[in-house]
Amino acid sequence: MAPPLDPRRSDAERRLTALARSAADGDDAAFAALHARFSRGLARHFERKLAALGARDAAPSDADDLAQKTWVAFWQAQRAGKYDPARSAVSTFLYAVAHIVWLRHGRERARRAPASIECADEAALPSLGVSDEAGLAELIEAARLLLSGGAPGLTDTDREALRAIAESQSDRDLAARSGASASTAHERKKAALRRLAQALEKRGFGPFSDDPPRAPGPRDAKN
Repeated sequence: MAPPLDPRRSDAERRLTALARSAADGDDAAFAALHARFSRGLARHFERKLAALGARDAAPSDADDLAQKTWVAFWQAQRAGKYDPARSAVSTFLYAVAHIVWLRHGRERARRAPASIECADEAALPSLGVSDEAGLAELIEAARLLLSGGAPGLTDTDREALRAIAESQSDRDLAARSGASASTAHERKKAALRRLAQALEKRGFGPFSDDPPRAPGPRDAKN
């Protein structure tokens, strides 16, 4: 779908990729090393999501349970050959799997308590133009490359507006930073989202709607 991932990967990322390949081949020590590297960050990732959801019925162990489900799904996806190191960093793929686990968690909560508060800003895979964790990981990598300036398609103004969206900054916040009016900041956000969708479509993703949902990275791939 997408061209090979950013060649500017660090030595650390390359070592993690080597571990992922070994783990996919059945190397338990390599999988344990990946688990040790990302387990705490993954649990914190779910802790933040549960806190943002305002889940009053969430137990302290829920984040750990979701992280464990992610590791199981990650291992299964690896064994099924879904992870391609040439398409995404292992951390990106892991958090793409975590996103799918979170979506399943939301659906389960809705079945148990339909009136409960759900995380409405979570983008489902069809709305992102992908079908599985591998496609989502590629999409995140492509978005990160565009946001870093490593690929054409976005201006500096676009990247500033998209960072403001990712950080949940208001139009007034962006206006104060950029010296523009709030209405102008709002239009810049809309234009940046539109150009991001267009740039991603040119790289083989989508098609996206005219009003694309929040992109799933790079904050989703932080640990």
